[in-house]
Amino acid sequence: MDDFIFPPFVSLIPQTALIAVLGTLFSAAAHIAVGAWFMLYLEERRAQNEEDLELSSWLERSSKKLLSLALVFGVPAGLLLWFTFIVTSPLSVSYLTSNFMWVGCMFWAFLVLYVLAMLVHANAWRSASPKTHRRICLTCAVGAWICLFFINGIITFQLTPSKIREPINLFKAFFNHTSFPGLLLRTSFAVWIASLLFLFLLSFEKEGNLKKSLARRLSRQSIYAIALIPSAAVWYGFQTSKMSLENFSRISYLQGLMFSALLLFLVAISLTFFLSVLFPQLFKPLSAAVPLAFAIVAVGFCELTREDLRLPYSIRGAVYANDIDVKKCKTYQDSGFIKQARFLSLGGAPPPGDTVKGKLLFAKLCSPCHAIGGPGGLENVFSRIDEKFAFSLVRKSTFMKSPMPPFPGGDEEAALISGHILSSVDKSGPFARGRDIFAVRCGPCHDWERGYRTLRRRFRGADAKTVDDTLGDLRSITESMPEWTGTDEERKALSEWISSQAGSGAPR
Repeated sequence: MDDFIFPPFVSLIPQTALIAVLGTLFSAAAHIAVGAWFMLYLEERRAQNEEDLELSSWLERSSKKLLSLALVFGVPAGLLLWFTFIVTSPLSVSYLTSNFMWVGCMFWAFLVLYVLAMLVHANAWRSASPKTHRRICLTCAVGAWICLFFINGIITFQLTPSKIREPINLFKAFFNHTSFPGLLLRTSFAVWIASLLFLFLLSFEKEGNLKKSLARRLSRQSIYAIALIPSAAVWYGFQTSKMSLENFSRISYLQGLMFSALLLFLVAISLTFFLSVLFPQLFKPLSAAVPLAFAIVAVGFCELTREDLRLPYSIRGAVYANDIDVKKCKTYQDSGFIKQARFLSLGGAPPPGDTVKGKLLFAKLCSPCHAIGGPGGLENVFSRIDEKFAFSLVRKSTFMKSPMPPFPGGDEEAALISGHILSSVDKSGPFARGRDIFAVRCGPCHDWERGYRTLRRRFRGADAKTVDDTLGDLRSITESMPEWTGTDEERKALSEWISSQAGSGAPR
């Protein structure tokens, strides 16, 4: 299955980003469903014990809105996510399906139970006895949480280190190191984000005792849930693999994502307490929607971080992020990927030209993680470099700062891919400033002072001539270094910038 390609996703959006976006939408709906039904059960029991008809009426209306959210938004988002995962990563899906078949069967069984219970609950407020109706609500809550339990085990398996054996030990694979901390973290998220949804629905109600008392209870529940998140996150971090923690330190935008998520968490918590407890007169639909939106975005940042922590793998030790079998990668490197790429001659058609070959190879081997244009696209680097250096970046991509799979091919594949990238970007003139030249020529694999493979210590005290001599003989340092292919003016500007920074503090 790693010999096929899916052209609709070529050059549109990196597949990891696409899955992360769809995963955010589905994850928000799924977590809301888990937490909302447990909270609905507790409030329904309170309404029955206290014979609070006003609360019971509000719960009936809210449960029907929750049903609509699940069936109109949650289920389609889940199906779209699963379809996207199938067509973009067929080998990963095949591996997970074959090894977690019984887990998948149990998941679908409980999902059907959950959906049926939701339908019965929403239509039995008048017909079922209070005790029976409450049990149906509890069935919805338990069914939703068990679905989360099964999905969490599979997701954490993709990230957690394990020695791949065939067949895998299902029990050890499912109950991996991050399974329980991940489950605690997701359950806490579920209760928190569900309380924010109920606060949003409550904000449409008229002022009165119901709105005031229920807002206070929901706020307390959200604070209780959010209090568990730091401890669950720390537990999760201690159980995460060393490779994933190294990825977090190497990939700067992951640190930015987690900082942004933390900031959104704090803002959402503060707004919730401020609006629903301290100043309830400001508790309106618009103000209640802001914490909910922040929480959804924060969950999305966390999901995107989780996706990239396992790089360069999709399933650690089994499948790379570009859906290449780990066991076959060495074969591709020895004999070439083109000979195995059946999508280059579908239906017995004659082999395409180099332009089409390069585009299709890029789509298969690179587009799962990279786009040519757009923010963070390859155009930012490739528009400023020559053909030889572009070839070296592709051929030696496994040495870059960001975790990259081994390049599954040889010089022919690298030349075709680099040629396609260069033909797809608008060429810009070379940079004049040494700092910019460093970012393009050295930045893909090195940081200057803090980060990965830092160079400041290597050039400490070096003058411009020493640096220039080093740039002229890069291959003597290590075989993985590409030769200098820039202009003499670029080399001079880069040498002067490095020497000026090597003897002073941080880069200017």
